[in-house]
Amino acid sequence: MLSADLNGNLIAFDDATGKILTTVPLGAAVGGGIITYTTAGKQFVAVAAGLSSPLFETPQTETSIVVLGL
Repeated sequence: MLSADLNGNLIAFDDATGKILTTVPLGAAVGGGIITYTTAGKQFVAVAAGLSSPLFETPQTETSIVVLGL
């Protein structure tokens, strides 16, 4: 399972135990959804980073789409 936080971390959890497997710093708060897709037999994860919101205190950063190959 994947999740993200307002500190700019993408977090992968073990589905069975809930244990954190890895944390990937993205450099900006994550405010959009996380998607996974497969192309040519390889899986990828895409995340929108750079949330700017009056509801959450996050630093102003550049926005980006981060794509990771698994």
